[in-house]
Amino acid sequence: MKNSCTKNLLLMASALLSLNVSAVQTCFSELTTTTDTANFTLLSNGLAQDKVTGLMWSRCAFGQTWDSANTTCTGTPSQITWQDALQASVLASDGGYTDWRVPNVKEIATIVEKSCVEPALNEAVFPASSSENFWTSTTVMGTETSAWSVAFYNGKNNTKEKLLDLNVRFVRFAQ
Repeated sequence: MKNSCTKNLLLMASALLSLNVSAVQTCFSELTTTTDTANFTLLSNGLAQDKVTGLMWSRCAFGQTWDSANTTCTGTPSQITWQDALQASVLASDGGYTDWRVPNVKEIATIVEKSCVEPALNEAVFPASSSENFWTSTTVMGTETSAWSVAFYNGKNNTKEKLLDLNVRFVRFAQ
């Protein structure tokens, strides 16, 4: 009897852990939209050009793939260290461009949608995005071992040790 109960509990726990649970974005209509879709040119190759800042963004996080047929990102973002993020950006060739980089703290703040949480992003521009922390290229002043990141569950910036594994999204200057 005891083994049967233990087995059932383990099966239920395993089933619960295997569920793909994701948060549903919540937006507050009483707040002003900060990243209007009209401010972006959405390109068929998975890139978004911000008409206000002149920046071009990869619509998918590093590790995801753009699905042009369904206009979404597929796969799971790869969480990597700060140094690996800097190196991965140099090797990126999204849309045929080779001048990608990790955004600085001011640049990434321009894509935070302040009227939404989970994620604090415009999902029409950045579909299937993680709500977790994303790296910036900005080192914390006076703390060389930490860099700024943005937590897209609420859009707040914070500092993280550079050896931690976080998400990253690449940016470039549009020309």
